[in-house]
Amino acid sequence: KMKYSLKIFTPIVCIFFIRFPEECQSSGIGIYFLSYGNGSSDIQWSRGGESAGYQADYKYLGYGIVFDSRVASPGIFSYRLSLGYANADFIYNTIYKFDFSNYSMSNIFCFTISQSKHIRLWLDPQFELIYMKCREDYSDGNGKVDLYRIGLSPVLGVNFNICSLISVCPEIGYRFSYLEGQSIRHWNVNIDSYKIDWEVNTNECFFRLNMLLRFNDLFY
Repeated sequence: KMKYSLKIFTPIVCIFFIRFPEECQSSGIGIYFLSYGNGSSDIQWSRGGESAGYQADYKYLGYGIVFDSRVASPGIFSYRLSLGYANADFIYNTIYKFDFSNYSMSNIFCFTISQSKHIRLWLDPQFELIYMKCREDYSDGNGKVDLYRIGLSPVLGVNFNICSLISVCPEIGYRFSYLEGQSIRHWNVNIDSYKIDWEVNTNECFFRLNMLLRFNDLFY
């Protein structure tokens, strides 16, 4: 399922870049140094004909880089691309925790609600692709989990143009995600590896703070 979703989504992004070349020339480049999300997840494990499911809390904290095609100049539409890393946790029963490294690419298609010289308020759909990995070492072997995730979220953001070159851009949203992957448990002794398939649905609220340096993107 996830592979088919990626095959569908990737050409859409490529077509967007070809169809709207002027919009995709980044005029704002910067970082996001605070990205926090908190929500819940439904996790389904299966192996052969056996399966088990449970609910877990989900949260993450991360940072990354941001490119934006229009931050301050007048216009209805802009495109924002970000690449980032986060530490993400699935916590079951407040006791057991899966600690994941989270590598993401998010695509935001921003539509202006209101705009002035120093403030731009926008609303958008965000599409996010994520690779998550977890590695654990035990006294008798090791284990790993690899998950692939696609997410969709409405996002509300504000660009505060604090001077002629710099904008501070907070954003909030609510993300619906589907994850798919596999965990493998290895032993140091002569025992076959134990493989489990994962399917996960997550829902989370998130906040992100961006800081952008603008190029060829001027006030009114």
